[in-house]
Amino acid sequence: MKSLITFLVILYSLTNVSFSAVYYVSPSGADTNPGTISAPVFTLTKAISLISAGDTIYFRGGTYVYTTTQALAKSGTATDTIHIFAYPGEYPILSWSTWAPSSSDRGSARGIYLTGNYYYIRGLDIGYAPDNGMKLEGSHNQIEQCVFHHNGDTGLQVGLKSNATNDGTLVCYNYILNCDSYLNVDPGTDYENADGFACKLYPGAGNKFYGCRSWENCDDGWDLYETEYLIELDHCWTWHNGDPTVWGFTSFNGDGNGFKLGGAGVAGGHLVKNCIAFNNKETYSRGFHQNNNGSGITVYNCTAWGNTVNYGFNDAVTVTKVHTLKNNIAFAYYANPNQSGATNAKLLAGTISEFNTWDTATGVTVTADDFVSLSESDAMAAREADGSLPNNGFAKLKSTSTAIDKGTDVGIPYLGTAPDLGAYEYNPLSEIKELAANEKKFYVTQNYPNPFNPSTTISFALSQSSYVTLKVYDIMGKEVSTLVQGNKQAGTYQVRFNANGLPSGLYIYKLTCGAVSESKKMLLIK
Repeated sequence: MKSLITFLVILYSLTNVSFSAVYYVSPSGADTNPGTISAPVFTLTKAISLISAGDTIYFRGGTYVYTTTQALAKSGTATDTIHIFAYPGEYPILSWSTWAPSSSDRGSARGIYLTGNYYYIRGLDIGYAPDNGMKLEGSHNQIEQCVFHHNGDTGLQVGLKSNATNDGTLVCYNYILNCDSYLNVDPGTDYENADGFACKLYPGAGNKFYGCRSWENCDDGWDLYETEYLIELDHCWTWHNGDPTVWGFTSFNGDGNGFKLGGAGVAGGHLVKNCIAFNNKETYSRGFHQNNNGSGITVYNCTAWGNTVNYGFNDAVTVTKVHTLKNNIAFAYYANPNQSGATNAKLLAGTISEFNTWDTATGVTVTADDFVSLSESDAMAAREADGSLPNNGFAKLKSTSTAIDKGTDVGIPYLGTAPDLGAYEYNPLSEIKELAANEKKFYVTQNYPNPFNPSTTISFALSQSSYVTLKVYDIMGKEVSTLVQGNKQAGTYQVRFNANGLPSGLYIYKLTCGAVSESKKMLLIK
């Protein structure tokens, strides 16, 4: 009798198990297909119509050209997340480059519109949408290793709308991890609103960005305008935003801040730590900017240089919380000829400012010589294999820096007798590896982005003056382009390769310095 009961319990449990399904999307697919690996669908919208909570959608590699918003309105659950992944080893490019909506419709012409909850999206390249590359209005979603570029508004925007009502439970607990956003530009508002990332217009509680990069967007790197719940920015980098010369504009309203941390007097006490803002040089541009946030903001262990104002926290606050800045580095602010008052730090009276390079008591003066590298090409170098930020010495302290062990404990792990100042702890083991790597006369990075269409950037560095060639070959060994040929001084260089007119396929680029050369592969997908 006991064995019979046991058998019936097992049988019941087996008949009530929910097995997750897998669906496939391909550039050669058709929405009349069932979504199997041999008969994939074409649109994400169609794939979403097939799934249930807990299912997975794989995007095969190649370029998808869409002319409608891909809407994600279904939801997963806390135990059954909906997964949307790049197929392992492949690179899907989602493009809306041929979509030309009317001016009245442009504001809603997003690439992906995510209103559902409990999604995990990883490995998508999202570009050329008329409005946002992705607008996220759901909760408990994770967006990882995605790239947003050349969109007609902010690359990835999290939030609702101006003056929305939110008790904190809407658009909440979204996690943006190891994503990039660049060259987003908004012609619809005289190039004012397109940021790299935005978490603005009344998002809820618990939203966080980690390990993300944002550069050369027409407005700001990050925009947290009208936010009333704490947003956390951790190990994020932003640079060179708001520069009209990138696009050749004459009429231009982009702000060009690195991290814009508020707006319109709405009080949101955000936390920013281990972040970097540099070379945001346009009029009124700040590396870290309060921007009339009505609350005090906490900034720990950040690094800023080359901005008109490196740290700007001098607006009035309307709540009792004050600004707190500790262990931060600021140096070499940009003496903007179009704005008076350029400086390393503008702080409101009463701000808690301790152990920063501008605090006299800290006794530390930092210059570019304190760092292994500060070059933009190293900042935009290819990510590590796990998707993390490039570990190539960018913004890391040399062993001789006076910023080592000069901070105070703010709860962030540290290695020495006290925390270092700035975004990264000095690590002797890392420096040994970097010195070993630099024993050769040059190094060349993996191109970025890769795969690419139609252009990509190749960076290289020389330890001494040399005669250098950088050439591109097809897979048969035929030379298709000479990018560099001539004498170059020691330093870091960045070269753009445009593959217009070349077919899709594998290409090889080869850097030759004297009698030594190094080659790397890159993939063009059209």
